[in-house]
Amino acid sequence: MTGISNGLSALSLFAAVRNGPITLVAPLAAIYPLVTVALSAMMLKHVEITARIVAGTLLTVAGVALVLIA
Repeated sequence: MTGISNGLSALSLFAAVRNGPITLVAPLAAIYPLVTVALSAMMLKHVEITARIVAGTLLTVAGVALVLIA
């Protein structure tokens, strides 16, 4: 299941880049950690979302934003 999901995500990313400007697609693709944390909070009730997890997610997104700006 993981391989299929990963393959579909890569194909979706390539299709988005082909059909839209990279300046729009790259930031949207870069926010996947936020989506992952949000879905984890909703679906995995036994996993506690701590401040450390949120901080790591925000640092990851900020790092991607800095790379995109430079």
